[in-house]
Amino acid sequence: MDLCHPDPTELSSGEAEELQRIKWHRKQLLEDIQKLKDEIADVFAQIDCFETAEESRMAQKEKELCIGRKKFNMDPVKGIQYLTEHKLLSPDVQDIAQFLYKGEGLNKTAIGTYLGESICCVPDSGLSPGFTPANEADRAPAPREVRSSGKDPKIRKIC
Repeated sequence: MDLCHPDPTELSSGEAEELQRIKWHRKQLLEDIQKLKDEIADVFAQIDCFETAEESRMAQKEKELCIGRKKFNMDPVKGIQYLTEHKLLSPDVQDIAQFLYKGEGLNKTAIGTYLGESICCVPDSGLSPGFTPANEADRAPAPREVRSSGKDPKIRKIC
């Protein structure tokens, strides 16, 4: 008698019933295992989809940031406006100062132009000099080696 594959004629009725229950239970377990494998495959497919979507969002954000930098280098005010409209930069003075300080891909002359224009526009704004965004920007870390493109005399007159 082979223990792995017993001959059903050699088994008692109780043993045959037990063998049938074991086969049925084995079949149920194999079906459950297959269902779990299918569910795991679905979860991995969803994860891949989420990762692809996240990579796509990050690529889109990087593309918009690159466009914003190019716009900033051509016209600093429009560049900052583009970045704030696309929620890549908040209109908060500290965030703008941090963006200028990092200066990744920014033209130093454009940074100087932006700072010169924002400081030169303060008296025209009608705000109290103690509470102007330009004064807050002045206290923020300044970019190193910024060229002010002819605004230096104006800045010196204001200060």
